[in-house]
Amino acid sequence: MAAYYFFYRWEWEHAERESARTVELNPGFAEGHHLRGYILQVLHRTDEALGEQKRAMELDPFARPYGLTMALYHARRYDAALAEARLRADAQPDNASTHEFLSDAYWFKSMDKEAAQELEITLRLKGEKESAGQLHEAYARGGFKAVLEWQLSDLKKKTPRQYTSPITFAITYAALKRRDETLQYLELAYQEREPWLANIQYLPYLDFLHSEPRYQAIVKEMGLRPAY
Repeated sequence: MAAYYFFYRWEWEHAERESARTVELNPGFAEGHHLRGYILQVLHRTDEALGEQKRAMELDPFARPYGLTMALYHARRYDAALAEARLRADAQPDNASTHEFLSDAYWFKSMDKEAAQELEITLRLKGEKESAGQLHEAYARGGFKAVLEWQLSDLKKKTPRQYTSPITFAITYAALKRRDETLQYLELAYQEREPWLANIQYLPYLDFLHSEPRYQAIVKEMGLRPAY
């Protein structure tokens, strides 16, 4: 019920009450703490949110190995996020998600070479060897900007065959600092009621948009508190 109210209804206070009840009824349920961390972050209760993610990791470090890393960079605590991401990638070197989030953590620290390397590892672990090779060539040709442009081109090629969330496009355009396209896809995500739009204010990629009226309109329509 907490997930339903959070992701699908965008009823933040109701989601918080349900998540509180969840951990009260079953304090040993790691997923309950993980979800509560999302909800508390949206309510600007950052320290509590991080505490919930830490508790989830203590209870089950393998279910959502990226949980605390993501919460830390959502809180803009990039050094701590990088340290946590390295720890999880070392513990689970064959888990693609740990390397994907380590790539993000490196990118937020402006360590582009390491970010590209981890993204290449991610693709190889997913069995996408051809894509990994293309990413490698893109970085050699034009640095991480070329990697992002390659990702964008690859997404466009896949879209006719399979659904790609507008959020994915928005994040890629945002990483390239392409304001109009980013806003276009965020507005599309809002129209489609994309569940992961719930985290819109906590995606560091979007920080450069926080003063944009079109961005602020989405936040207001969703009933979210203003971005910090």
